[in-house]
This record gives sequence, C-alpha cells and structure tokens, in this order.
Amino acid sequence: MGVALTELLVKNEISLDELRGKTLVVDSPMWLYQFLSSIRQRDGSLLTDSRGNVTSHLMGLLSRISNLMQHNIRLAFVFDGEPPALKKQVLQQRRAVKEAAEKKYQEALKVEDLESMKKYAAMGTRLTRDMIGEAKELVRAFGLPAIDAPSEAEAQASLIVRKGDAYAVATTDADALLFGAPRIVRNLNMAGRKKKANRLAYEVITPDVISLEENLSHLGISQDQLIMLAMLVGTDYNPKGIKGIGPKNALKMVKQYGEDKEGLFSSVKWDGHFGYPWQDVFDLIKCRLPDAGGGPRVLAGAGGCADQSLAAVPERQGPEGIGGVLLAMKKNIKYFLRGVLTARELALMPNAFDVVGDIMIFADFPKALEKKEKDIAKVILANYPSVKVVTKKVKQFSGRFRLPKLKIIGGERRKETTHRENGVLLTVHVEKAYFSPRLGTERQRIASQVKPGEDILVMFSGVGPYVMELAKHTPCASVYGVEINPAAHHYAEINAIRNKVVEKVQLFQGDVKKVVPGLGKAFDRILMPLPKSAGEYLPLALSAAKRGGIIHFYDFLEEGEFGKAAETVGAACGKAGRRCTVLSVVPCGKYSPGHFRVCVDFRAE
Repeated sequence: MGVALTELLVKNEISLDELRGKTLVVDSPMWLYQFLSSIRQRDGSLLTDSRGNVTSHLMGLLSRISNLMQHNIRLAFVFDGEPPALKKQVLQQRRAVKEAAEKKYQEALKVEDLESMKKYAAMGTRLTRDMIGEAKELVRAFGLPAIDAPSEAEAQASLIVRKGDAYAVATTDADALLFGAPRIVRNLNMAGRKKKANRLAYEVITPDVISLEENLSHLGISQDQLIMLAMLVGTDYNPKGIKGIGPKNALKMVKQYGEDKEGLFSSVKWDGHFGYPWQDVFDLIKCRLPDAGGGPRVLAGAGGCADQSLAAVPERQGPEGIGGVLLAMKKNIKYFLRGVLTARELALMPNAFDVVGDIMIFADFPKALEKKEKDIAKVILANYPSVKVVTKKVKQFSGRFRLPKLKIIGGERRKETTHRENGVLLTVHVEKAYFSPRLGTERQRIASQVKPGEDILVMFSGVGPYVMELAKHTPCASVYGVEINPAAHHYAEINAIRNKVVEKVQLFQGDVKKVVPGLGKAFDRILMPLPKSAGEYLPLALSAAKRGGIIHFYDFLEEGEFGKAAETVGAACGKAGRRCTVLSVVPCGKYSPGHFRVCVDFRAE
C-alpha cells in the first residue's frame, strides 16, 4: 500500500508498555529490508564481521528483539514462501532498479561522492537467501517461532491475527490491512527515528497502532472497497497504481462506485495500464489467503516462558551486539571453530551453554575435547567481546545447596559477575549461588500480574532475581525473600542495594519452614521457584496465603504430563481444607530432553 494512502488512515500512538504481554506477528521481510537499508557505514556499505559476512540485518534484529522482549512483548516471525505469479513480475522489475542503483553506486564510489554512495547503496538493498536463513537462526536462538508462510508473509501474519492468536501484525507499512489484519503496529524502532525512503534524511517517529475496523468506519468504506482503493493508488501487485489518481480522488471514486468493481476499473482504463486483469489482483488479495494449518499451531510455541533458549544469545545492546549476533548465526559457535577443530571434533562440540553476565558456562563439555579446551576458549573470547570468562561444569548440581563445580578454561580468573536482565542488576558468584538466566520472561510474566499494594513472598529467593524484578517493576507494597544458602542471601542483599529497592524488600536467611511461620504475616502472592521439591512446601505456602491469594507453584514434568502439576496443587489444597482455583498451567522451558519446568498459577480461596 502506498505511503500516500497510508496518510489517509487514522493512527493511534502507543507506547511499548501498552504492548506489554501482547503477541505481535512480525512481517519479517519488511523488518529485514529496513535494517539493511538503514544500518550502514558512512560510505553506505553494509556492516560486516571480520570475515566479510554482512551483519546489518542481524544487528538490527538482535537490538529490536532484545528491546521488545525487555518490555515483555511476545514475538513470532513469519517469512515469505513462494511468491505469487504477479509478485514475480514485480520482483523482476525491482531487480532491474537495484541493478541500476548498484551501477550508480560504483560510479559514485570512483569519485568518492559519499552522499550519492549512501543513496544508491540503500536503493540497491538486496535480501539474500543466506540472510534470511541467518535471521531465522537468530530468531530461533531467542526461543521464538520462525514460521514459513506458504506464500506472502504479511498475508500469513494477517491470518494469524484474524484468528485471534495474536494482537497485531508488526510491520512497516499498512499492506496487512488489505489481507484483513484487525490491527497493525508500526514504528517499533529503538532509535525513535527512521530513514526516509531513498533519501539521506531521517524523520522522528513513535510507535503507532492502526485499527482496520476504526479506519473502515472513518473512511466510510468496506473491506472490499479498501482493496479497490489500494489498487487505484498502487499495491505490490500493481506498483504505482493508476497514473494521475491520488488517494483522495481514489477514495471519492470508490465511494461513487460502491461495490461496482467492474464499473470502477473500466472507468480508469485498467487494461491500458496493466497487462493483466484487475480481477487477478483483487482475487489475490481478497481470496487467496494462505492456509491456516501452519501459523496458529506453530505460534503456540510463543506463549508462556518462550525464552528458554534466550541464554544462547548473551544479553547485549548497542555496539557490543555484534558478539551476540554472531553467537546465534552461521551454525552457532561451531562456525568459529572450523579452523581449530576437526570435523569429528566439531560434531562433539555442544551448541548449548548459558551466559551469566560476562561468564559463559558449558554444562556438558565432552572429555574428548579436553585437550583443546584452551584453544576453544581463546576462539570464544576473540569472537564474543562481552564474554570475559569461559567455564565448564566438572561436577553437576550437588551438596546441600545443589551447586555446580566449575572449571575456568579461558579468560579472567574469577567466577563473580553482574548479570543484567529486564533493567535489573544481579551480582552473583556462579559457583556459590544458583541462578538461571533462562527465566527472564517468566519473571516478567509474574511481574505483569501484580496489582497495587500487594505483599509478596518469594520462597527460595536465591540472589533475588524475582525479588528485584517485582520490587523494581511492579506497584507492590513489599517483597519478602527467604533463602537458605548464606552466600546467595549475601548477594541478594547486595542486589537490593544496587537496584535501590531496599525500602520495599525484606530478606531472610534460613529454612523457609522455620522462617515463614515466624513472619506472622499473610501474603497476597507467593512464588515457589524450586521445582525439584516445591511440592513438600505447598502446605506452608497455603498457610501463608491470604484468602484469595495467588500462588505460583513450579514443578518438573515430562511432556504431556503437565496436568499432574495441577493435580498436585489440588491434593495439597484438599488436605489444607482450602478451595483452590487453577488459573493457568504454563510451560517455562526445557531442562532436559522431553522434560519441562512448569508453573501452576492458582488462587487459594
């Protein structure tokens, strides 16, 4: 849909906080073209890594995904499939324009005309198959769905929103409205500005939402007439539309002819402008929507705690983002080890790891690679600037506090770091206190439910990730944390000071079975983030919950057995003589193949 027509539409400014908790389906090609056009060097050339691989699209994608996920906005990405025949003709025309721009870029390069170089470099932007593949890898590294549409991405995305499986299509134009998307969200740029098309200038922008229903009412037309209106001024299938007809005149004509499509397009001599009938374009938009089989079913993976793989992309913003981008692209970490390990050794190299602050942790490092572990660490440190320490587990969770034993295989000789998550600073010693960076979205999910004035208890509070998130980002009155591990409790006290939440937080070191009864207080909300044995503490949680209080109970379960967590809750409530209502059962990521961390949110009456 042309920019001029978009200007006819009513747009409502919206903040990222207003999108918190909502699911957006991303028109991925539009975002990627935007990144490739705008993220460039002074001479207009694309950003690349040390091997010459283009990274502009990945830097943009990484920054935007990170920013939106920090606002608890859930994302699913749709990519183009096979283009329809009419679109292929348009793509051929676009290729010719890009080739001409590339020639002009080379001419500008010879005379070092920087302004022309930037202009023609942007006009010659190409989105290659490799770039699309790399973008999909990065999206999946965040634990987000990457959906292949049967044909047009924006049509598939629109269908998902029409079926009620997402709030809006996230895109850069309004074409999705033609496919019946109830609403679209635009301008999710972190910088608050965007580059003007084929120009060196930028314009200030703010996120906005465009409602289909509101605009059909505002314009006084139907969905079919909106498609007719767009065809007059130009769509992807008939670029530039009918010469001499602007959006205002097009709207008048559509209203004049009503639903008489034949009369409208005959009056503007469609056949004299295009070598194919108007029906082909109208039917392509109106009738040939993608099949519903793939989108919503795949999208189910975007709900709940979808960031179980987020730890595979270290949390970085700005210039340091290149390390995070490369971490998820080009066959993951193995891409950088091709010259260090043999093909057989590469096959043994684990893809999975956690990054806590600037410390990388391999949970399962094969013995067969022990002789090369220092070389592997050197490669990691050289390619990922934000990683300063590389470690491997030499002993799994053990002892009274279920802590791992780690060996430093490269980098600085320390195991203490500061992890940044959702605007919270968490100082932690990775060997003395348990902390998982994979639960950032789950912590946001809980925080989004908190109401003003709540008193909250976090059992097994560790270094305070839930405590700090709740105290810093919710309107609660107080957060109590109880932790048995003295070292973890010590770091929680440090983190309360660092996050400036001391007045809201009360921290206790000791066994919850002894500490909680001594508090003499009932709570509006109780968290039980100890899946291994939380069941034995349910009676205690029920005794400390106010009437109508919410309890978040965690358990480890096999796939297909999530209902058992609700059964455990029901049995405990029955024994305690309390009526409980299960509000939701949410999977919060895998902890081993076929096994999941599951949260049951329930109300204790």
